[in-house]
Amino acid sequence: MATKEDVAPIIPVASTSATSIPYDEIKNAVHEEMDSYYNAMSDSAELLSDKTLKRLGTIFIELYVEEIEKYLEKDEKERECKRNVYLQKRKAQGLMTIEQVAEWAPQYSLEIQRTIRCIGMKILDENESVEKAHAILKIWGDALQTITSHKSSPPPTLKSWWFYRWNRFRQRTDKWGLLQWYLVILGINACVLFSSLYQNRVMDLDRTNRIFYKEVIMDEKIKERYHELDSLIHSDSFFKTYWSLEH
Repeated sequence: MATKEDVAPIIPVASTSATSIPYDEIKNAVHEEMDSYYNAMSDSAELLSDKTLKRLGTIFIELYVEEIEKYLEKDEKERECKRNVYLQKRKAQGLMTIEQVAEWAPQYSLEIQRTIRCIGMKILDENESVEKAHAILKIWGDALQTITSHKSSPPPTLKSWWFYRWNRFRQRTDKWGLLQWYLVILGINACVLFSSLYQNRVMDLDRTNRIFYKEVIMDEKIKERYHELDSLIHSDSFFKTYWSLEH
Protein backbone atom coordinates (compact mmCIF):
# COMPACT_ATOMS: atom_id res chain seq x y z
CA MET A 1 0.00 0.00 0.00
CA ALA A 2 1.20 3.39 -0.91
CA THR A 3 1.96 5.57 1.87
CA LYS A 4 0.29 8.97 2.10
CA GLU A 5 2.47 11.93 1.43
CA ASP A 6 2.76 14.27 4.25
CA VAL A 7 1.22 17.59 3.38
CA ALA A 8 2.76 20.54 4.96
CA PRO A 9 0.25 22.64 6.83
CA ILE A 10 -0.77 26.00 5.35
CA ILE A 11 0.24 28.77 7.54
CA PRO A 12 -1.97 31.85 7.00
CA VAL A 13 -0.20 35.03 6.46
CA ALA A 14 -1.01 37.49 9.09
CA SER A 15 -2.66 40.58 7.68
CA THR A 16 -1.12 43.81 8.45
CA SER A 17 -2.29 47.32 7.86
CA ALA A 18 0.44 47.76 5.27
CA THR A 19 -0.97 45.06 2.86
CA SER A 20 -4.83 45.78 3.23
CA ILE A 21 -6.83 46.98 0.07
CA PRO A 22 -9.34 49.81 0.49
CA TYR A 23 -13.02 48.98 0.11
CA ASP A 24 -13.66 51.54 -2.63
CA GLU A 25 -10.94 50.03 -4.85
CA ILE A 26 -12.45 46.56 -4.48
CA LYS A 27 -15.95 47.89 -5.28
CA ASN A 28 -14.78 49.72 -8.37
CA ALA A 29 -12.79 46.73 -9.61
CA VAL A 30 -15.81 44.43 -9.25
CA HIS A 31 -18.08 46.88 -11.14
CA GLU A 32 -15.54 47.22 -13.93
CA GLU A 33 -15.23 43.45 -14.35
CA MET A 34 -19.04 43.03 -14.42
CA ASP A 35 -19.43 45.81 -17.02
CA SER A 36 -16.74 44.28 -19.23
CA TYR A 37 -18.38 40.86 -18.91
CA TYR A 38 -21.84 42.03 -19.95
CA ASN A 39 -20.52 44.28 -22.71
CA ALA A 40 -18.49 41.42 -24.19
CA MET A 41 -21.52 39.09 -24.13
CA SER A 42 -22.87 38.26 -27.63
CA ASP A 43 -26.53 39.04 -28.64
CA SER A 44 -27.40 35.38 -28.98
CA ALA A 45 -26.23 34.66 -25.50
CA GLU A 46 -29.01 36.63 -23.84
CA LEU A 47 -32.25 37.47 -25.73
CA LEU A 48 -33.71 39.56 -22.92
CA SER A 49 -30.66 41.63 -22.24
CA ASP A 50 -30.96 45.40 -21.83
CA LYS A 51 -29.19 46.03 -25.09
CA THR A 52 -31.52 43.71 -27.04
CA LEU A 53 -34.66 45.15 -25.46
CA LYS A 54 -33.46 48.67 -26.15
CA ARG A 55 -32.78 47.82 -29.76
CA LEU A 56 -36.19 46.15 -30.19
CA GLY A 57 -37.89 49.19 -28.64
CA THR A 58 -36.06 51.55 -30.96
CA ILE A 59 -37.06 49.48 -34.01
CA PHE A 60 -40.69 49.37 -32.88
CA ILE A 61 -40.84 53.12 -32.30
CA GLU A 62 -39.28 53.82 -35.70
CA LEU A 63 -41.81 51.54 -37.43
CA TYR A 64 -44.73 53.10 -35.48
CA VAL A 65 -43.62 56.64 -36.32
CA GLU A 66 -43.24 55.67 -39.97
CA GLU A 67 -46.77 54.24 -40.09
CA ILE A 68 -48.20 57.30 -38.36
CA GLU A 69 -46.47 59.59 -40.85
CA LYS A 70 -47.87 57.55 -43.74
CA TYR A 71 -51.38 57.74 -42.27
CA LEU A 72 -51.16 61.48 -41.66
CA GLU A 73 -49.81 62.06 -45.14
CA LYS A 74 -52.66 60.02 -46.64
CA ASP A 75 -55.24 61.83 -44.50
CA GLU A 76 -53.79 65.20 -45.46
CA LYS A 77 -54.02 64.30 -49.14
CA GLU A 78 -57.65 63.22 -48.74
CA ARG A 79 -58.57 66.41 -46.89
CA GLU A 80 -56.74 68.50 -49.47
CA CYS A 81 -58.62 66.71 -52.25
CA LYS A 82 -62.00 67.29 -50.52
CA ARG A 83 -61.07 70.93 -49.95
CA ASN A 84 -60.21 71.40 -53.62
CA VAL A 85 -63.51 69.81 -54.69
CA TYR A 86 -65.40 72.06 -52.23
CA LEU A 87 -63.67 75.20 -53.50
CA GLN A 88 -64.35 74.23 -57.12
CA LYS A 89 -68.07 73.85 -56.35
CA ARG A 90 -68.17 77.19 -54.57
CA LYS A 91 -66.34 78.76 -57.50
CA ALA A 92 -68.93 77.31 -59.86
CA GLN A 93 -71.67 78.87 -57.69
CA GLY A 94 -69.89 82.23 -57.89
CA LEU A 95 -69.28 82.56 -54.15
CA MET A 96 -65.52 82.32 -53.89
CA THR A 97 -64.79 86.06 -54.01
CA ILE A 98 -66.65 89.37 -53.96
CA GLU A 99 -65.69 89.87 -57.62
CA GLN A 100 -67.55 86.66 -58.57
CA VAL A 101 -70.64 87.82 -56.66
CA ALA A 102 -70.46 91.17 -58.47
CA GLU A 103 -70.60 89.35 -61.82
CA TRP A 104 -74.09 87.85 -61.23
CA ALA A 105 -75.39 90.48 -58.76
CA PRO A 106 -74.11 93.86 -59.98
CA GLN A 107 -77.28 95.70 -58.89
CA TYR A 108 -76.30 95.53 -55.22
CA SER A 109 -73.79 97.59 -53.30
CA LEU A 110 -70.46 96.21 -52.12
CA GLU A 111 -71.75 95.76 -48.56
CA ILE A 112 -74.79 93.77 -49.73
CA GLN A 113 -72.64 91.66 -52.07
CA ARG A 114 -70.34 90.82 -49.19
CA THR A 115 -73.31 89.97 -46.97
CA ILE A 116 -75.06 87.69 -49.44
CA ARG A 117 -71.74 85.93 -50.15
CA CYS A 118 -71.37 85.23 -46.42
CA ILE A 119 -74.98 84.02 -46.25
CA GLY A 120 -74.46 81.75 -49.25
CA MET A 121 -71.30 80.22 -47.79
CA LYS A 122 -73.06 79.55 -44.50
CA ILE A 123 -76.54 78.31 -45.43
CA LEU A 124 -76.27 76.94 -48.97
CA ASP A 125 -75.01 73.47 -49.69
CA GLU A 126 -72.08 73.19 -52.07
CA ASN A 127 -74.09 70.76 -54.22
CA GLU A 128 -76.87 73.33 -54.76
CA SER A 129 -77.46 74.25 -58.38
CA VAL A 130 -76.11 77.58 -59.59
CA GLU A 131 -79.49 78.96 -60.70
CA LYS A 132 -81.23 78.07 -57.43
CA ALA A 133 -78.38 79.45 -55.33
CA HIS A 134 -78.42 82.75 -57.20
CA ALA A 135 -82.21 83.00 -56.92
CA ILE A 136 -82.12 82.47 -53.15
CA LEU A 137 -79.31 84.95 -52.61
CA LYS A 138 -81.01 87.59 -54.79
CA ILE A 139 -84.04 87.37 -52.51
CA TRP A 140 -81.74 88.13 -49.60
CA GLY A 141 -80.15 90.95 -51.58
CA ASP A 142 -83.51 92.55 -52.40
CA ALA A 143 -84.55 92.39 -48.75
CA LEU A 144 -81.29 93.94 -47.57
CA GLN A 145 -81.46 96.63 -50.23
CA THR A 146 -85.00 97.53 -49.16
CA ILE A 147 -83.98 97.74 -45.53
CA THR A 148 -80.85 99.80 -46.11
CA SER A 149 -82.33 102.19 -48.68
CA HIS A 150 -85.53 102.92 -46.73
CA LYS A 151 -85.56 106.45 -45.34
CA SER A 152 -87.23 106.92 -41.99
CA SER A 153 -90.42 108.96 -42.25
CA PRO A 154 -91.00 111.94 -39.94
CA PRO A 155 -93.05 111.32 -36.80
CA PRO A 156 -96.82 111.56 -37.44
CA THR A 157 -98.78 114.62 -36.34
CA LEU A 158 -102.31 114.82 -35.02
CA LYS A 159 -103.53 116.26 -38.32
CA SER A 160 -102.01 113.46 -40.36
CA TRP A 161 -103.46 110.91 -37.96
CA TRP A 162 -106.99 112.33 -38.29
CA PHE A 163 -106.56 112.49 -42.06
CA TYR A 164 -105.52 108.83 -42.07
CA ARG A 165 -108.50 107.84 -39.93
CA TRP A 166 -110.85 109.83 -42.16
CA ASN A 167 -109.54 108.09 -45.29
CA ARG A 168 -109.97 104.73 -43.64
CA PHE A 169 -113.51 105.67 -42.71
CA ARG A 170 -114.28 106.77 -46.28
CA GLN A 171 -112.83 103.55 -47.69
CA ARG A 172 -115.02 101.47 -45.42
CA THR A 173 -118.19 103.48 -46.16
CA ASP A 174 -117.92 103.79 -49.94
CA LYS A 175 -120.08 100.75 -50.64
CA TRP A 176 -122.89 101.76 -48.22
CA GLY A 177 -123.04 105.48 -48.92
CA LEU A 178 -121.80 108.34 -46.82
CA LEU A 179 -125.28 109.66 -46.05
CA GLN A 180 -126.27 106.54 -44.17
CA TRP A 181 -123.17 106.74 -42.04
CA TYR A 182 -123.73 110.42 -41.38
CA LEU A 183 -127.20 109.58 -40.08
CA VAL A 184 -125.79 106.79 -37.97
CA ILE A 185 -123.21 109.12 -36.47
CA LEU A 186 -125.84 111.79 -35.76
CA GLY A 187 -128.09 109.19 -34.14
CA ILE A 188 -125.26 107.97 -31.93
CA ASN A 189 -124.43 111.53 -30.87
CA ALA A 190 -128.11 112.21 -30.09
CA CYS A 191 -128.33 109.05 -27.98
CA VAL A 192 -125.24 110.08 -26.05
CA LEU A 193 -126.62 113.62 -25.50
CA PHE A 194 -130.07 112.51 -24.30
CA SER A 195 -128.55 109.81 -22.15
CA SER A 196 -126.35 112.39 -20.41
CA LEU A 197 -129.35 114.73 -19.85
CA TYR A 198 -131.47 111.90 -18.49
CA GLN A 199 -128.66 110.80 -16.24
CA ASN A 200 -128.27 114.34 -14.85
CA ARG A 201 -132.01 114.57 -14.08
CA VAL A 202 -132.06 111.19 -12.44
CA MET A 203 -129.07 112.13 -10.31
CA ASP A 204 -130.71 115.44 -9.32
CA LEU A 205 -133.92 113.64 -8.36
CA ASP A 206 -132.01 111.07 -6.36
CA ARG A 207 -130.08 113.83 -4.61
CA THR A 208 -133.36 115.65 -3.77
CA ASN A 209 -134.92 112.47 -2.42
CA ARG A 210 -131.91 111.82 -0.23
CA ILE A 211 -132.03 115.36 1.18
CA PHE A 212 -135.81 115.07 1.77
CA TYR A 213 -135.44 111.73 3.49
CA LYS A 214 -132.59 112.94 5.69
CA GLU A 215 -134.05 116.36 6.60
CA VAL A 216 -137.79 115.58 6.72
CA ILE A 217 -138.54 111.90 7.13
CA MET A 218 -135.82 111.25 9.72
CA ASP A 219 -137.09 114.13 11.93
CA GLU A 220 -140.40 113.20 13.64
CA LYS A 221 -141.61 116.77 14.24
CA ILE A 222 -140.91 117.92 10.71
CA LYS A 223 -142.43 114.69 9.44
CA GLU A 224 -145.73 115.36 11.25
CA ARG A 225 -145.85 118.93 9.91
CA TYR A 226 -145.14 117.64 6.43
CA HIS A 227 -148.00 115.18 6.60
CA GLU A 228 -150.34 117.90 7.86
CA LEU A 229 -149.38 120.22 5.02
CA ASP A 230 -149.66 117.41 2.52
CA SER A 231 -153.14 116.51 3.74
CA LEU A 232 -154.19 120.16 3.66
CA ILE A 233 -152.94 120.63 0.11
CA HIS A 234 -154.65 117.53 -1.22
CA SER A 235 -157.92 117.97 0.73
CA ASP A 236 -158.59 121.70 0.64
CA SER A 237 -160.79 122.93 -2.25
CA PHE A 238 -158.61 125.98 -2.84
CA PHE A 239 -155.57 123.99 -3.62
CA LYS A 240 -157.59 121.61 -5.76
CA THR A 241 -158.84 124.55 -7.82
CA TYR A 242 -155.26 125.92 -8.11
CA TRP A 243 -153.88 122.63 -9.33
CA SER A 244 -156.70 122.22 -11.82
CA LEU A 245 -156.12 125.70 -13.20
CA GLU A 246 -152.36 125.18 -13.46
CA HIS A 247 -152.72 121.91 -15.34
